[in-house]
Amino acid sequence: MKDYRGNTSVAYQMEPQPKQTAQTKRQPQTGFPAGEKLLYLASLILCVALASGVLSRYAEAAEINLKLQQVERRAVAVEEANQAYRERIHALKSGERIRRFAEENGMIRMEKQSPDNSKTGKQNPAHDDGRG
Repeated sequence: MKDYRGNTSVAYQMEPQPKQTAQTKRQPQTGFPAGEKLLYLASLILCVALASGVLSRYAEAAEINLKLQQVERRAVAVEEANQAYRERIHALKSGERIRRFAEENGMIRMEKQSPDNSKTGKQNPAHDDGRG
């Protein structure tokens, strides 16, 4: 055969391919052996069990986290209520409020006597029991 050196304008005839006379028989493929199938099945079961274990732990952690957030919200609400009660107690302990409440309910306020009144002979009407 001539060497055409990449010239595609020249037509040449194809050389016939030699035929293979010795063909090997193919054995039908039977699949994986039983031991290998069992190994794959066992590894699949193990992977599924591990994945379900991990997912169940994740679900438990999420549930605990949710409960923790609810408890924290309740604690904040209780702390706010406690602070409101502290403010109310402080307001109720106020001397001015107690005095105003007593005057509204009939308390008569007495003026304090100075020590000079006892020298002049005036007696405190609260201590006057009529004995002289």
